Amino acid sequence: MAARLLYNFRGVANRDLTPDLALRIGRAAADLFSRADVAVACDFRTSSPMLKSALVAGLLSGGCSVTDYGVLPTPVLAYLTKVRHGGGAMVTASHNPPEWNGIKLFREDGTVFGPEEEGRIREAVEGQLSYADWRELRGVEACGEGVDIYLRDVVERVELGGRRLKVVVDAGGGIASVVVPRMLREMGCEVVELFCEPDPLFKGRDPEPRPECLGELARAVRESGADVGFAYDGDADRIVVYDERGEYVPGNLCMIFLADTFVEDGSTLVVNVGALFGARLALGGRFRIVAERWGQTFIQRRMREVGAAFGGEPDGHYMWPGFLQSYADAIFSTAKVVEALSKADKPLSELLSEYPSLHLVRVKSEPWSGSLPDIRNEILAFMEERADVVRGDIDTHILYAETDTYGLTVRQSHWDRTVRIEVEALDLEEAWRVVREAYEVLRPKGVVVPELERGA
Repeated sequence: MAARLLYNFRGVANRDLTPDLALRIGRAAADLFSRADVAVACDFRTSSPMLKSALVAGLLSGGCSVTDYGVLPTPVLAYLTKVRHGGGAMVTASHNPPEWNGIKLFREDGTVFGPEEEGRIREAVEGQLSYADWRELRGVEACGEGVDIYLRDVVERVELGGRRLKVVVDAGGGIASVVVPRMLREMGCEVVELFCEPDPLFKGRDPEPRPECLGELARAVRESGADVGFAYDGDADRIVVYDERGEYVPGNLCMIFLADTFVEDGSTLVVNVGALFGARLALGGRFRIVAERWGQTFIQRRMREVGAAFGGEPDGHYMWPGFLQSYADAIFSTAKVVEALSKADKPLSELLSEYPSLHLVRVKSEPWSGSLPDIRNEILAFMEERADVVRGDIDTHILYAETDTYGLTVRQSHWDRTVRIEVEALDLEEAWRVVREAYEVLRPKGVVVPELERGA
């Protein structure tokens, strides 16, 4: 049953992720939560109330008590878990299409379960589950104050300057709509709302905030004369930023800007390997930069190990353990961008022009039956011919090379078996050239990248 679900127990609702399976996941998770009080919430998807009810039943059947916060963004649920509860459970499929759903589980410190814990739950779900004695059963308490509790803390951690901003918010019909416009108005901003009505079917735009889906946001920023625009994924842990010209701000550049503006000199930053070149180029003189594999569960774990103040990924996951919490929080990131602009005497585009111009090119193969470690030597030989720095120690399925002008990552997903070629570079043409050269090493091994086969 659980084997067909992707990470965070994601799949198509009522086909892959059924109420029966959600109940069993809840029951298995209760043992990992040690029968604590568990914070539970969900997003707007049509299947979310059904699956949340089943999940709660499973948690209760294992002896947990539950605080039901209703509908919340995932980072708010993670924060509430950290400050008030012994565990957390969020029903959401994040950026996936509306027919999908999933279950994100959180430790008591607000960090998301990793593959080890998910693996234990998957194994338990497939076996024979036992249930708590009726005398040990506990109840459900509803709480409608989750957003209030979260925003009080966020606002206290923001120091605004004298500049009042006009902001466009594109919630994409997702859960950011219940928090972000309110927060920005409380911070004194004039807010233009775009797709800020709950939309379980995401009819306005795709729940994944890719630049090609955000044309209306760019246009709204330009036409309204806004200072900045923000877009979010379905559960509000990813943020995409547009400057006052309606131009997309690459996620790696936004991460550099936030770290440079708010993190103290000498601190440790953890970034995924796809953003390592730019982070070292722009920030290496101020911070210790630590690379980690893709996936915020791995970045969170590494941040905890090295005592990092900030971390993130170039897709818009930014994590603030030295400020608020370790889970990726697009809402708090929004507040910090607004704080920075409220104190600045120049627009966002000019602030960002002070950093190196970075281009990020990423391509993905079809699922590949092979294993990257089996062709490791060929890829390393290719990298060593061209690069000053070559690393194979980040993960068994990741190889990285760096020169003075680019960083190249070749990696294979543990979940869908696809191979990714990613280049972060100072020059866009060079980035594409390196991607194509790396593909010529992989292609004879049966790796197929449709985008490159079409001659992109």
